[in-house]
Amino acid sequence: MLSEVIYGILPDENNNLWVSTNQGGIFQFNIITQQIKNFDELDGLQSNEFNYGAYTKTSTNQLIFGGINGLNFFYPAEIKKNNFVPLVDIFNINVNNKPFLRITDSVSKIILKHNQNNFNIDFVALSYSQLSKNQYAYMLEGFDSEWNYVGRNKTATYTNIDQGDYVFKIKASNNDGVWNEEGDSVKVTVLAAPWRTWWAYIIYLIIIGSLVYYLRTLILAKIQAKNELKQEKNDKQHIEEINKLKLQLFTNISHDFRTPLTLIVGPLQRMIKNKKGDSEIQGEVKNMYRNAVTLLQLINQLLDFRKSEAGKLELHAAKNDIVPFLENIKLSFEDLAKDRNIQYSFKSSDESINVWYDSIELKKVVVNVLSNAFKFTEKGGEISLNVSIEKNLLIENNLECVKLLIKDNGRGIPEKEIEFIFDRFFQLGGADKKRHGSGVGLSLAKDIVELHQGTITAESVEGKGVSFIILLPLGNAHLEANQISDYSDEIGEKYFEFNAPTIFNSKSIQEAGLEEPRFNETLPSILLVEDNKEVRVFIKEIFKDDFNIFEAKNGKDGVNLAKANSIDLIISDVMMPIMDGIEMCSILKTNLVTSHIPIILLTAKTSSKAQETGYKTGADIYITKPFDSNVLELQVNNLLTSRKNMILKYKKDIILTPKELAVTSTDEEFLKKAFNIVEENITNTGFNTQIFGELMGMSRTMLYTKLKVLTGQSLSEFIRTIRLKKAGQLLQLTYMNVSEIAFEVGFSDLKYFRKCFKEVFKETPSGYRKKSGLMSNFK
Repeated sequence: MLSEVIYGILPDENNNLWVSTNQGGIFQFNIITQQIKNFDELDGLQSNEFNYGAYTKTSTNQLIFGGINGLNFFYPAEIKKNNFVPLVDIFNINVNNKPFLRITDSVSKIILKHNQNNFNIDFVALSYSQLSKNQYAYMLEGFDSEWNYVGRNKTATYTNIDQGDYVFKIKASNNDGVWNEEGDSVKVTVLAAPWRTWWAYIIYLIIIGSLVYYLRTLILAKIQAKNELKQEKNDKQHIEEINKLKLQLFTNISHDFRTPLTLIVGPLQRMIKNKKGDSEIQGEVKNMYRNAVTLLQLINQLLDFRKSEAGKLELHAAKNDIVPFLENIKLSFEDLAKDRNIQYSFKSSDESINVWYDSIELKKVVVNVLSNAFKFTEKGGEISLNVSIEKNLLIENNLECVKLLIKDNGRGIPEKEIEFIFDRFFQLGGADKKRHGSGVGLSLAKDIVELHQGTITAESVEGKGVSFIILLPLGNAHLEANQISDYSDEIGEKYFEFNAPTIFNSKSIQEAGLEEPRFNETLPSILLVEDNKEVRVFIKEIFKDDFNIFEAKNGKDGVNLAKANSIDLIISDVMMPIMDGIEMCSILKTNLVTSHIPIILLTAKTSSKAQETGYKTGADIYITKPFDSNVLELQVNNLLTSRKNMILKYKKDIILTPKELAVTSTDEEFLKKAFNIVEENITNTGFNTQIFGELMGMSRTMLYTKLKVLTGQSLSEFIRTIRLKKAGQLLQLTYMNVSEIAFEVGFSDLKYFRKCFKEVFKETPSGYRKKSGLMSNFK
């Protein structure tokens, strides 16, 4: 009362002062006993707020107080105290926020393990006159030194309770503060942790003895280590021999791949040239051709790398004009430059520059460096290829040399990485933090240039581009006799059929824009998240007849589409720019709006650790590439079927066996919150879907979509089901009549309540109560 603003004070004939306040209702203060009792709206007041100066006492000792909603007048002598001493019952204990035990009269002692020392005990006073004004006090004897008066709170919470024996005691008062001092109690025992038991101390002694034994054997172990070191050296030599055999086997297999790949590429090339089949088939044939050629180029590169590793890379240098050689390589990238609006130029300091070089090997170097330039230069950028004669740049040999400068204004290379770019298997990360390539291209280029007795270096400023400088000595004095060839290439059309790598084929990299999905409300919807357009088109072809298809090029776009549309399932790649599939999966599975959507991850990563990461972030299925399209179809159908079965089970369980939910996922947390909000408002006949959405912190449309997916019910059906569940419980557990129960659970129309109850439980409320057998004597 001290915190309230007093608006009026009136005395009565029984030594009481009656005080009206701004928000706390009316207080009765006994001058003799110093006791205070509060009356509020639950006691019949017009409101809890009164007006200043609005109070008076009549000649008949009637007190009148005026408030914002009217007057309250009463005779103090007619207000009687409730002297009923309420029974109090301890009925439940939760351990570590999970249900543990329902406490009945047969339970006299609760035994908890050492890691169950965080618990909540629920209790209730069996006084039904103004339940909300019952007061409680509890203590854990052996832990609390005094009673905890907690007002209307019906749960006691204890954390980190030490091992030992305790007695939990509870007492309660009715609405007029009449306490049941005897209350109720239950014994609680928290067992000792295993490491603090007597047998644990025996183990400690054994460990100490073992350490002593270990020190004794340490000297012997050092002697043995010397012998093992010698054996390890022998084993290492053996492993190196095995690795050489493995590498040789890999080389042989790669050679074997070239023949069948040639037989694949050749017919595909003829089909494209002859234009056989309709446009859809032609598109698939071109797709197969591009990827087959890519595979062939990778195999050729790996075979060259194997030769370099084994020191068998040979040089057959002949004297040729390098200017037309470079011009024709430059021309093979022209289409790509136009498609990406890149300013692409070639300049030479002289019309003709004769250089001794191996045209086949040097082509690999220039094409590889140009490929990297196009790979890391954005649309609208600049790439240049320049050649000139320089002096004194190759200081070690003090020779004139030809300088090839390949320059771009792309992303550049971080300073900390530039010294490693020519190392074997080093992969440069892009802006998307994704590693690109196999890590052998620049290493092989460096080996080829050094075989020419030249150098290759890189200069870069991150964010401003990179320059590759290749220096090749003029003349042939620097070459071994077996490296010089008398054959000079004739500059002909066939010789200069240089092709940009197929991964840069102009048609394959055009971002034609994602197709707008043709939406059919009768079909489920799949979201495809994949940065490779060809893979995306392939998967779309599998499902386009039975599903609405939404497409995204990266995880960020996938998240936005999933939030904005009603998606039934997501199929996603893992390695993508901007946001990868793992991060996208984590975001969607922790968001209330999207956490219910099943996610299938497709990836080339086959390690157990990669799969474990995927499952930890909430992925439902993890499939490695290449995958069987039939298996993918089965997995999609199985996930959607499981979702439908879960909804059917939910609808059955909530009717037949209503119970508390154990929160184990984002979706269950959402349902738990929804249950609690409905139950808190169950007596409110004005509680509707609009209020429900506001209390959930969601729009009504979003809430409807989420509940419909999880439960198969609309908002109204969900609210009505909870109310009927509560009615079923009250029919079983209380002596309230049917009409009272109907109003208690928020039905204002008894006839409508009976109709709804019968639809759900297949019998009338009276029949349900009778069938339960719990109150057979009730009439």
